[in-house]
Amino acid sequence: FALEAYPIVLEKGLDYHSKLISDDNNPDLEKLYELIYLSAMTLEKYDIAYKYIGHRRRVLPVTKQYLAALDLIQFKKQTNQNYTK
Repeated sequence: FALEAYPIVLEKGLDYHSKLISDDNNPDLEKLYELIYLSAMTLEKYDIAYKYIGHRRRVLPVTKQYLAALDLIQFKKQTNQNYTK
């Protein structure tokens, strides 16, 4: 991601996620979901970005779920949606 190889990060991240047997409550996957979300946002693939905000929220511990809320606010700002409600 730091090398700005967003299409590669998105493609490989989605491929890796599709090969997982189960991702329920696995906090180790949080960083993967964040990278997929950030790459999708950069490439303006908003449907994928929104989906991975939800995946990230699901695996984050309760004390860190605010990170997914911040992602959602950024998503809504970038897609010109109302984010104050």
